[in-house]
Amino acid sequence: MTLNLRAVLWDMDGTLINTEPLWDVALRELTASYGLTWTPDDAHNAVGQPLPATAETLRGRGVTLENRAVIEALSARVEEQLDRGSGVLPWMPGALDLLASITDAGLQVALVTNAFGDLARKVVAAVPGTPFRTVVAGDDVAVGKPEPDSYLLAAHRLGVQPAECVALEDSETGARAAEAAGIRTLVTPGWRGVPASPSRSRVRSLDGIALTDLQAIRAGKTIDSLD
Repeated sequence: MTLNLRAVLWDMDGTLINTEPLWDVALRELTASYGLTWTPDDAHNAVGQPLPATAETLRGRGVTLENRAVIEALSARVEEQLDRGSGVLPWMPGALDLLASITDAGLQVALVTNAFGDLARKVVAAVPGTPFRTVVAGDDVAVGKPEPDSYLLAAHRLGVQPAECVALEDSETGARAAEAAGIRTLVTPGWRGVPASPSRSRVRSLDGIALTDLQAIRAGKTIDSLD
């Protein structure tokens, strides 16, 4: 049986919106409030890392909050920066155009992120046309990426099979989560890069990516412009 593409599942940070610099500011502010320093190497290592792991790192440095409270404090600082942006969010190149072409074709879209729900819903509410059918955030599942739970939940909520989806990601952590759920993935690698994989396509940007590319990826084609 041949399955068609029915849904596209979007990561948020670094895929839909360029929030990575905002997270870095939040991390520097939070650590500074404890008299600590967040270095460029720390920032590099945190990219693509699950938020609970980042929280553990901060607690190991001397931040005296529980993991959830650390994540909430960081998320609040990112939200504050978005609010100061006068409603203009830093969308990733090509993201909104691709999103529009997907929804114009009648396909479903979901946001799948390790970020907590309040921040994710703020971003979704700012997307023109509010196309996202559901949001699966880090506090919706017991374990986030790189485990497959969030992607499996998104497919379930949309009423589709994982094999009928393509995931858009920017990190190896996210790509591993989607692939573990049985979803072929298109990655636009961030700072740390993402290694090649048989079920993983890689491009430098979503700019110029068309719906036909996603349909080909779902059908088994691997696109790789990074080799």
